[in-house]
Amino acid sequence: MVNGTVDITASSAGNFASYSSNVGISAFPFLFEDFQEAWDFVDGVTELQAEADLPDYNIRVLGHYDNGFRCVTTSSDYGPVNSVSDMDGLVIRTPGNRIVIQTMMLLGAEPKEYPFAELYEALKNGDFDTQENPIPVIYNNRLYEVQSNLAITNHSYDVMLFVIRDDIWEKLSTRDRATLLNAASHAQAKDRELIKEQTQDYIDKLEEAGMNITYPDLAEFKAATASIKEFFKNEYDSALLEAISK
Repeated sequence: MVNGTVDITASSAGNFASYSSNVGISAFPFLFEDFQEAWDFVDGVTELQAEADLPDYNIRVLGHYDNGFRCVTTSSDYGPVNSVSDMDGLVIRTPGNRIVIQTMMLLGAEPKEYPFAELYEALKNGDFDTQENPIPVIYNNRLYEVQSNLAITNHSYDVMLFVIRDDIWEKLSTRDRATLLNAASHAQAKDRELIKEQTQDYIDKLEEAGMNITYPDLAEFKAATASIKEFFKNEYDSALLEAISK
């Protein structure tokens, strides 16, 4: 979008961090107890402030779609994750999101960035024995075929920004802008409805497909990752870090 080759897209907030790291602040570990808390945050003033620099990079946010909460899966070789100690030494595939990577490190795992398009084959071949993704991603990409265990860690919320090139936005009439925003709002509401329904539905389907589902006590996971804001204090606006610490 910065160079004009893409006009409009929806992508994980972490993918915008190369332009403004503040955009990824909603991915900090264990910020939200449930979907509604996450939605209230990304629709609120703190997220608006985090996205304030994006127009400088020719990016205009139209809505906040939902990719769900990220959870950990493991192969039968490693067994289920029931506690932080079960994460120790796990070589885990992650995206290039530095918050997710640091979260995994604080939990004792050894994260390695790897392209998602190649993940299924990598898991099948044993190149990775563990990975983390939202429930709908795990189900829709059939990762249950190459992973035996799913731990409902919900360690990071994955918001998807629906964006348009700012130079195109500036050329639109007031009426066209209103129409586009209205359509984005309706799509956002439907997306959130579906992702919430699918998350629970797909947990049941994953269990039916043979995955062992565990629900670790997240208190120790939260304690293990509590120092992450200190690690990123020089990269994120201090006022934003203060806002998510309340």
